[in-house]
Order: sequence, then C-alpha cells, then structure tokens
Amino acid sequence: MKIKKEEEIAQLKQELKETQFERDLLKNSVVILSKTRQDIYQFIELNKLEFSVEKICKVFEVSRNAYYNWAKKDASEKKAFKSLILKKII
Repeated sequence: MKIKKEEEIAQLKQELKETQFERDLLKNSVVILSKTRQDIYQFIELNKLEFSVEKICKVFEVSRNAYYNWAKKDASEKKAFKSLILKKII
C-alpha cells in the first residue's frame, strides 16, 4: 500500500511540474497565441535558453524539425528580426 501511495505522489509531482512548465511558457507567449508558425518559431528562438525547444514545440504543436530548419535560415534574416523586436520593445 505504501509503495502505491509513493508512486501516486511521484506521478502527481511530475504532472504538477509539467503543468507549471506549461503555465510559465504560456505566460511568456500570450502575445503569439493567434499568430503564424513563423511567430511561434521566433518565440522559440527568443525563449530557447529558458525553456527546452522540445517542450515548447510540444506545447505549440509544431515540429522540432521544422523549427530547426527555420533556425538555419540566413543570419541576416535573424538580424532583421532582432532589430524589429528591439524596435517593438523601445
């Protein structure tokens, strides 16, 4: 009986951890919820140090492969994007 309770507690702790992750991710992503895939990829790019790419892609239901293909694009496109983001922030 004790083992079953411990397993249940471990499972609940894991579910809580995943739910907290999704909550934190969604707090940061409210701006892009109704945007294009490109917007989602840009969000991933900006948040990949805080959240794992795998988990972000899972939450937004996008392919990691598609994200990584997008991420390989020309550096000048990314530079232009970062410039655009800075203009929005300022």
